Amino acid sequence: MLCVPVMCRATGQLVALGCAFNKKAGGHYTSMDEQIIRHCFRFTGTVLTSTMSVQKEQKLKIECQALLQVAKNLFTHLDNVTVLLQEIIQEARNLTNAESCSVFLLEQNNKELVAKVFDGGFVTDESAEFRMPADQGIAGHVATTGEILNIKDAYAHPLFYRGVDDSTGFRTRNILCFPIIDENGEIVGVAELCNKINGPWFTKFDEDLALAFSIYCGISIVHSLLYKKVNEAQYRSHLANEMMMYHMKVTNEEVMRLLQYGIQPLSKISSDFADFSYTPRSVPLEDTTMAIISMAQDLGFIADFKIELKTLAR
Repeated sequence: MLCVPVMCRATGQLVALGCAFNKKAGGHYTSMDEQIIRHCFRFTGTVLTSTMSVQKEQKLKIECQALLQVAKNLFTHLDNVTVLLQEIIQEARNLTNAESCSVFLLEQNNKELVAKVFDGGFVTDESAEFRMPADQGIAGHVATTGEILNIKDAYAHPLFYRGVDDSTGFRTRNILCFPIIDENGEIVGVAELCNKINGPWFTKFDEDLALAFSIYCGISIVHSLLYKKVNEAQYRSHLANEMMMYHMKVTNEEVMRLLQYGIQPLSKISSDFADFSYTPRSVPLEDTTMAIISMAQDLGFIADFKIELKTLAR
């Protein structure tokens, strides 16, 4: 075997190795063979470096396009946090070529990680939610420290709990677990990817992609939860208004009964009604409504402001 380093002429860095195996006719490689190979790679090294740079740029372009598509997909599901979590799981699997994914939301009030969505499916019964302390296991470690964990051998890691694999029959080989952080830097959840499909384990590129992806996740989850709270507040307000209107509602029969004899003159209510010294409490309770309408008529409000009589009576 003859192995020759391929250097970048611009930077002087090693970019590849040129290896030749089994010289024909049973001979050995000579110094002349080494010079020939070095001479060949002297011209191809620059091309190789340029090609690698182009591939890197193309990979970054694909990554940016994928993240933009992720942002578009995520921010169209802000009205339903469950559907949003399903979308996050699907996008995370697609970006990193993972076999499965789980998303845990962090509940700060009771310090628990909660998962309602399991790899595309979700549970509607709260009793079927998966809950765990926020400081236990791989997900708990990430939620507590805020650091990403890239585990190449899950069964060899001290924080891995294999009981889930034993009960489901699923074999976890490697794990990429990363925090989901909002725009204020607060941890709102944890995403756990399992089993790299097109490789032995998750790479540094997957880590960078996951961290970039987590920013979109955090912002979308926070806004989705806020949207849910606003909707609940609007619903409560609407319900309260309906209850208030129900108790204040006046029927058409009551309005017509009030106006069946027309507007009564003030003198009919009381001869002293227009006097400044008149005591309003002297008006019987059942005559109060008609007295107010009579006052509006006497002062010219109904004509000047074009008030509909039925509306005023109601």
